[in-house]
Amino acid sequence: MITEFSDYGRDVVGYARVSTAQQVTNKSLSRQQRDIQAGAELLGSNELRIYVEEGQSAKAGTLKTRRELQKALSDVCECRGLLMVRNFHRLTRSKKDARMLIDQINEAGCKIIATTNELSGLIFGDWAFEQLAGLNEWRLKQLAEQTTKAAAVKKMQGKRWGRISYGFELADDGARLVLSESEQRILNLILDEHSKKESFGSIARLLNSWRVPAKGGGMWYSQTVKNAIQFYVRWKADS
Repeated sequence: MITEFSDYGRDVVGYARVSTAQQVTNKSLSRQQRDIQAGAELLGSNELRIYVEEGQSAKAGTLKTRRELQKALSDVCECRGLLMVRNFHRLTRSKKDARMLIDQINEAGCKIIATTNELSGLIFGDWAFEQLAGLNEWRLKQLAEQTTKAAAVKKMQGKRWGRISYGFELADDGARLVLSESEQRILNLILDEHSKKESFGSIARLLNSWRVPAKGGGMWYSQTVKNAIQFYVRWKADS
């Protein structure tokens, strides 16, 4: 496999991603970057560039919205190198999106490699990436079905289900969610900025620059801002 890599240039472009603030603080990103660096060294790479994406999901349809992934793809296609991740699901959990990535990479004469995953060792090849993406997609569907059933049971029992969104708190009855007075000012600011067509990312950067903690004390990301807005809209519609 290493001899094949010489046909594609010796640059390695790494991509690391986490979907939650908790994964940022628990050093998941640093582990990914260490493994990518070790994999590049094993392949004798002359250059390594790693693109890091924080607070971004890998669910279907998110390829174009992940800026760092797009930068990594542009970089690896330009240098005709190797796109390296710690696990294939850092790229996508969708088999359809995996196929799109494979076509783009192959057209540029590049390859995808994972340093670790459900298999062991350095894994080259489109087949492994596509099959593992399909497996992850199936797992997510199974989890979604189980979560929906569990939520329905909790609702029948009069119990609350899921995390508490920003701007809300648990009522005294332990079942209902009510507006949180301490978080209302920031929630109103988020809604106001969103009404001005500001992006989720720009709102997150604004809140972080003001050192406003997200729910649980973490940082704001595009997804956490989006979740707060969507939950408020749903709550308002149901009220």
